[in-house]
Amino acid sequence: GEQPQSPPATAPIKAGPASLTLEAIVHGQSVPANVRLLTADGNEVASGPSGQAIDLPSGQYTLEVQISDEHAMLDKPTQRRQLVIQAGDALHERAEFPWASVQLNVRVNGHLDRSAEVVLQRDGKEVAKVRSGAPSSAISPGRYEATVLTRGARIEVKGMQFPEGAQESKPIDVHM
Repeated sequence: GEQPQSPPATAPIKAGPASLTLEAIVHGQSVPANVRLLTADGNEVASGPSGQAIDLPSGQYTLEVQISDEHAMLDKPTQRRQLVIQAGDALHERAEFPWASVQLNVRVNGHLDRSAEVVLQRDGKEVAKVRSGAPSSAISPGRYEATVLTRGARIEVKGMQFPEGAQESKPIDVHM
C-alpha cells in the first residue's frame, strides 16, 4: 500500500492575486516611502509608493521599504522583512522607523556659522548633509562621523552619537 504523506511543515501558498498596502511611520507620522517586493533571488515582483495598494501574486517575498523623502528622514533608511502573501490577501503592513531628531550648530571660534555644512557619514558612506543652524531633522539613531565644510576648510568630527528618540541640538565647535 501507499505510505500516507506527512503534511508539509508550512501550508502551501495558494496561487492567486493579492495586494499589499504599506505605511511607513516615523515619530508616529506617516511618511513617503518606496516599497519593493523581491523574490528570494532578488528579482523585483512589484513596487509602488507607501500608502497605496500594490497588486502582486501570492508568494513569499522580501519586503523592502525605503523612506523616499529626506525631509522625513535625512539618511533615507531602508527596512527589510520576510512576508508571506496568500491568494486573496489584502494586507496592511506598517514599517516603523527608529529616529533621532538632530539640529547641528557649527560654531567657529565661538560664533554660530550658518554658512557651514555638515556631512554625516556612517560606515564610511555619506548619508546626509545638514546646514549649520537649520531646523532639526530626523535621522536614524546611531553613531556617525561628521565632516564640517566651512570657509574652504574640511574639519573631521569623530563619533557623534544620536540616541533613539533623542531630540537634541548639538554644538560643533571649530577653531580656526
